[in-house]
Amino acid sequence: LRDDSKENTILLENKNRLLMENQNNNIHIAVLGERNRIAREIHDNVGHLLSRSILQIGAIISVTTDETSKKLIEPLHDTLVEAMNSIRESVHDLHKESFDVNAAAKKILEELKGFDYEFKCDISRDADANVKYAFLTILKETINNIMKYCDGDFVNIMMVELEEYYQMVVEDNGVAVRTKRIEADLFNEGIGLSNIKQRIESMGGFVTFSRERGFRVFISIPKNK
Repeated sequence: LRDDSKENTILLENKNRLLMENQNNNIHIAVLGERNRIAREIHDNVGHLLSRSILQIGAIISVTTDETSKKLIEPLHDTLVEAMNSIRESVHDLHKESFDVNAAAKKILEELKGFDYEFKCDISRDADANVKYAFLTILKETINNIMKYCDGDFVNIMMVELEEYYQMVVEDNGVAVRTKRIEADLFNEGIGLSNIKQRIESMGGFVTFSRERGFRVFISIPKNK
């Protein structure tokens, strides 16, 4: 009865965690939708007005023969061009949701207590936002698993952006002293790893889990051209 009760408690905790992750994902999707709507409005409305103003000012400068008037108008033209460039950069950032995945990952790795680790991140700020969020979520999930089950003392984490793919590796040096039940949860029935697999496959990628020399997660996601 105690074993059944403990197992039910663990399953309930896993389900609650999955619900929270889904809620976070829904919030993230809503935020992305709002950001894209704002970006479209800025591009279609403000950007259009600035473009028209720049053309009009340019036309006025080209037909103005009075040098004094031209010198007064030209700075206005330059200011409008600068404003247009600023708008384009802002819209670009809104669409790309540019953020530093390296810094965000290091924040997550602060939770990795009692382990030495090596971390390499070579992903640009303008990389696909969905991939970056997926990598960070998966990093947190794998770190939680390592903290719970790993009997080793070292973790290697790598996130890289290649020409055609985004790839991620998380591996520890734990040996095979995990109980059969824990291994069954991790490699067959675990809600966390099943969720990772579904997430990556939904993005057109693939993930492999192995345990030859510890627990290892390898992920590869193709870039959208």
